[in-house]
Amino acid sequence: MIHSVKLVLFFFGYQLLFSIIMTGVSFLLPLSKPTLLGSSLLLSGLAFIIHLIWRKEISLKKTFKPINLRLFVAGIGCIVGSILFISALSELIVLPDWNEEQFILISQSVIGLFSIAIIGPLAEEFLFRGAIMDRLTKQGWKPQKAILVSALIFGIIHFNPAQIPFAFFMGLVFGWITWRTSSLLPVIVGHILNNTLGIAQIYVSTHYGIEVSIETNSLLIIALIGLILMCTVGYWLSQNYPVQQNIYNDLNNNKIITK
Repeated sequence: MIHSVKLVLFFFGYQLLFSIIMTGVSFLLPLSKPTLLGSSLLLSGLAFIIHLIWRKEISLKKTFKPINLRLFVAGIGCIVGSILFISALSELIVLPDWNEEQFILISQSVIGLFSIAIIGPLAEEFLFRGAIMDRLTKQGWKPQKAILVSALIFGIIHFNPAQIPFAFFMGLVFGWITWRTSSLLPVIVGHILNNTLGIAQIYVSTHYGIEVSIETNSLLIIALIGLILMCTVGYWLSQNYPVQQNIYNDLNNNKIITK
C-alpha cells in the first residue's frame, strides 16, 4: 500500500515539476495560458508513463497483449453503459465543480485537448489499473479489495466534489473490467472515450455557445438505460468469460511481494 501511495506522489510530482518548468519557459516564449496548462499536462503525463515503464511498474507486452474481440467489445459495452449512467446522474446531482474554469481554459488549446483526451487516460490507467492493482494483488490482496482501493484512490485524487464520487464509480467499473478481461485495452479505450466526450462538451459549449439541456425525465431514462446496459453486459461477461490469468499475474512468476 505504501508503494501505491509513492506512485501517486510521483504522479503529482511530475505535474508540479512540469508546471514549474513551463512557467519558466513562459517567461522566454509568448505562451498563452491554455497552451501553458496543456503543455504541462502533456509533458507530465508522458514523463510519468515513461517513469512507470522504466521502473518496470507496468509491462507494455502484457498491457497490450491480444484480446478476444468479443471480450473487448463486451468490456467497451459495459463501459458505455456506465458512462451513460454516470453522465446522467452527474446532471441530476449538482455538485460544486472546482475545476470547471481550468477545463474551459485547457479546452482552448489543442495540446490541452490531446492531454485530457489521450495522455491523461493512458497515464491514469497505467497507474491505477496497471501498477497499483498489480502491486496490491502481488502482495496477496484479493482482486475485489484491490479494485476497491484503487478506485477509492482514483476518486480522491481528482480533488473536485463534482468528480470524486463519479470517478470512484468509474474506477470500480474500470477495475472490474480489467480483472474480468485480463487486459487494460478495454479500459484504456473506454477512459479515452469518456474523457473525449467530456472535453468535447466543454469545447462545443465554450466555442460555439451550444448548451445541451436535457429534461429530468429524459436524464432518468438515460440513467436507467445505461444501468441496464452495464449490468446486462457485465452479467454476460461474467457468465461467458470466467476469470482467468490476470494481466498482473505473471504465469512464470507466482512469488508474492512482501515489501
